[in-house]
Amino acid sequence: MPVTDDNVRRTIETQQNKNTAKKTLYDTRLLGHFLKTPEINEAREIHEILPNELETILCKFFISVRKPSGDDYEPTSLRSMLSSFKRHLKKHKYMYSLISSIEFNEVQETIKAKQKKLKKDGKGNLPRTAEAATDE
Repeated sequence: MPVTDDNVRRTIETQQNKNTAKKTLYDTRLLGHFLKTPEINEAREIHEILPNELETILCKFFISVRKPSGDDYEPTSLRSMLSSFKRHLKKHKYMYSLISSIEFNEVQETIKAKQKKLKKDGKGNLPRTAEAATDE
C-alpha cells in the first residue's frame, strides 16, 4: 500500500504533544489578533510575510503583548511564544528560522531587552525557598 503525504502528516500530528499543539495554536491566534490591529493592519498569515516585514511586526508584538487582564507575561512566556511561532512557520516550510536566522536577530534582541525589563520590574521565576519546619 503506497504511503501518501496525508498519511505522513497524520502520523506526525498524532505523535505531537497535545499541550504543545494547544500552546502553538493559542500563541499564533494571539499574534493573528495583533496582525489585525489598526496599527499593523496585516491580512496575510505569518508564514506569508517576508522576513524583513515579519521581523518588524514581531518586535512590535513582543514589546506590546499583554495578557487579557492587561498584566505583562512572564519573561519565559515570551521565549515560549517565539518557539510557538517557529513551530508554526516550520510547519508551513518557511525558509528562515526565528531562532537562528540572522534575518530575525532584532527579534532576539527585543525579547532579551523586554525580559530584562520585566525581571527588573519584579516579573519572572524568582527562586522559591522553602520555609523551615516548626514544631507546630
